[in-house]
Amino acid sequence: MEKTEQLHEKSTLHDDHLEIFSLLWIRNEVNKNEKNQNNEHKLRAIINYLKIFEHIDECQQYIQTMSKEDRSVLIVNDQFSRELIPTIHNLCQISSIYIYCSNENKNKQWSKQFPKIRAITNQFDEILTRIEVDQKIRMKIEEPLSIKPLNVDDEINLPTKKLDESCIYFQTLIDILLRIRSNGEDINELFYLCKKEYKGNRNHLALLREFQQNYSSNAAVQWYIHRPFLQKILNKAFQLENIDILYLFRSFIRDIYHQLRYNQYQSPVRLYKGQLMSKKQLNYLKKFTGKLISVNSFLLTSTDRETVINDLEETTPSNNMQKVLFDIDADPGEDISIRFANINLDYDQDDNKNILFMVGSIFRLVSISYDKDKRCIIKIKLCNENKPDLQQLFENMRKEYGYGETNLLALGYFECQQFLFVSFFQSPCF
Repeated sequence: MEKTEQLHEKSTLHDDHLEIFSLLWIRNEVNKNEKNQNNEHKLRAIINYLKIFEHIDECQQYIQTMSKEDRSVLIVNDQFSRELIPTIHNLCQISSIYIYCSNENKNKQWSKQFPKIRAITNQFDEILTRIEVDQKIRMKIEEPLSIKPLNVDDEINLPTKKLDESCIYFQTLIDILLRIRSNGEDINELFYLCKKEYKGNRNHLALLREFQQNYSSNAAVQWYIHRPFLQKILNKAFQLENIDILYLFRSFIRDIYHQLRYNQYQSPVRLYKGQLMSKKQLNYLKKFTGKLISVNSFLLTSTDRETVINDLEETTPSNNMQKVLFDIDADPGEDISIRFANINLDYDQDDNKNILFMVGSIFRLVSISYDKDKRCIIKIKLCNENKPDLQQLFENMRKEYGYGETNLLALGYFECQQFLFVSFFQSPCF
């Protein structure tokens, strides 16, 4: 294990943090007194990455450097709230705001014009409770969903063949990861990645020790859903197509794949997924109505439309964001290549309403419309690899990288090709 840890330390993991969500706290005292330290530990149990500021300009500068795919929850003390909030409220990187103040009534009137303010209170325990409850919904709705078109028409300037190749790269990456031979250290490598990320986080490190001691391949879905520290890192890695991180997750991804395969859903089902998407993304997606799209992450859906809509209505989008309801028609038919399963695994009664799709699932974009409540409704239909327009793409992909079990040489060749291709063609994705 010592050797694995040393190897991990040399890897190229250069991001500040590996999750999409972060916590920003601007307060007038940054000293490490016992009360502050205790509150910081409680906050990190909800969202791991916590950054504390003493001055408004530092906080503003930090937010401006954030990626548009990252999301932050802001805690602001009373004396900074009126100056800071108007300057950052409409940024898509700001998900929610909580005001910690001595006088609630003084702040309630002016704050009404800023709907992202979720709580104003002089009780920090109340802020902790609200953040914890809200974060469960934020993870379902606000984490960016990576979608790529698989084919296009003449509107796009790039040749169709080239664009298809660029968008099939992610499918190729997942296919290779699923077939890489285990080296016996797979889970330990993942453990040391998480250990570094969650240094000082007592709650997450306890879960991590449990993971190292008790993880088994037939419980991968349980760990993904009910111990979401793995889900959080993996979702950002999918979003960024971070090959370094995804390689360390290779056994975990493969275990989920086999668990979904073993518990494969057998009958047609109507499913729903709530999501915040940028209006720019939606306008781009409209060009591919009737075409094939790939969802480049695990896709957690529900049979309960009402619950999904209720969660969606709990969110407050920025001006450039739109509430979206995915209406999904999923029929496995006779195709054994499609992987999606009910995740009812005796942890939670609500699980029998939840269906998990394998990363890289392919759908046909049927329509995009708006309902009477101004929600965007995106109807998609599950497709399979045996469709004529997909067969050739996947066959060519497997001919190039081989069939059956593979090794790191295939992944290295893939990464080199991806770099060379992106140098010449900009792959459309979101």
